[in-house]
Amino acid sequence: MLPSVFTLTGANQYLTNTDLLTADPAVTQQNGHQVVTYSLSPNAQWSDGTPIGVDDFSYLAQQAKQHSNAFLGVDYSVISSVAKGSDDRHVVVTFSRSDGDWRSLFSPLLPAHYMRTAGWDAGLANKIPVSAGPFRMSQTSASDITVVKDPNYFGTKAQLDKINFRVFADSSAAAAAIAAGELDAFYADPVTSIVPSGATAVDGGYYTQLSFNLRQKPLKNAAVRKAIAYALNRDAIAQAASPAAESNKVAANNLFATGSHGGTKNDGAYSTGDPAKARQLLTSAGYGSKPLSLRLYTTNSDPRRTAAAQLIARQLSAVGIRVTVIQQSPDAFFSVNLPQHNFDLALFGWSYSSTASSAADLYGCHGSRNYTGYCSSNFDRLTTQALGQPDLDQHNNLLNKADQQLWTDLPAIPLYQSKAFVAVSPNVHGATYNLGEFTLYWNTASWTKS
Repeated sequence: MLPSVFTLTGANQYLTNTDLLTADPAVTQQNGHQVVTYSLSPNAQWSDGTPIGVDDFSYLAQQAKQHSNAFLGVDYSVISSVAKGSDDRHVVVTFSRSDGDWRSLFSPLLPAHYMRTAGWDAGLANKIPVSAGPFRMSQTSASDITVVKDPNYFGTKAQLDKINFRVFADSSAAAAAIAAGELDAFYADPVTSIVPSGATAVDGGYYTQLSFNLRQKPLKNAAVRKAIAYALNRDAIAQAASPAAESNKVAANNLFATGSHGGTKNDGAYSTGDPAKARQLLTSAGYGSKPLSLRLYTTNSDPRRTAAAQLIARQLSAVGIRVTVIQQSPDAFFSVNLPQHNFDLALFGWSYSSTASSAADLYGCHGSRNYTGYCSSNFDRLTTQALGQPDLDQHNNLLNKADQQLWTDLPAIPLYQSKAFVAVSPNVHGATYNLGEFTLYWNTASWTKS
């Protein structure tokens, strides 16, 4: 319903929105600054007939700077100006420095002329009255959202007349709806405990990792963190957290999903467990004769993560580390304990986001979501270089070097990439899963039903 310049695919590649743009954005250097020019389709307009143009880009950039907490991992502060080019259909965005994450910007655009009047907070609350996509919103309730084909959409028209999105309180209810033929398509969140009958397992866009609190004295010692890494059998942990008859993949990169464009396998020495090496490192760190006791905090909402936490505790116990597993509600865990650094070990998940802005936010010295207390000048240097590298392959190469630094220093250990589940009726055609954006629903305009 709202247009984006690019769509991020599961392979970590960006597809230009050819409905919105007449060509790929042009990247140039002018007076030492990166400049990106977006050439909009002359037909691009909002559903009320207002042309999409420079004002919409400018409005979003301004609001994103003022409401940066709503754009975690995406940095609009590097934009110094948004101006009209040869006409209002040519948007010229000038950056204060080179920006390797520029493709993640303007996703999605918002109707500036409407939002200025309706207000940032209230304008899209439970409604999208002004849109610019193959579908427009028809009705909403607490459990249903219906979108209908917009016959006036300026781009490629949707194939379906409407889609009704239903909200389920739990996945077992959704599984029952599939079995009863009441659903045509279903996407199960990766942490779901119920696997719908007939669903296909796919690699999800989330990974679970074990974070260290480097503010706690024992964990300041890199030898202790390495001992823990060697003590873990990540294959077994991935299996313990896997749904029935499916296997999570062991995560070998903090920043890239397995198999995505640009990602490499960086776990090296920690790809397999080595309890003997773990004991040796603990002894050298002064814990050969005295026990090391740690608190492992996690959520109580996912039985698979509970199983992983319990297995981690057993594996660490085998090398002489006592672990107390403490489970909390997601709200207490994410709102209190993580930001207040009240943990020794923390088991939780992130969504993959292979951008330099996101990497710096999670692990940089001044990252807003860096709960570990980790600070590396080399990691910050590499992510800063990646931020300044607009070429995607070179940007990814720098991020992989940054990830290698994370594996050297071990502020956290990636454990496993979760599975997601997709079920699609045989009467629905064209539905494919995309772990990059919008999961199953990224290409609904091309779906058909027989």
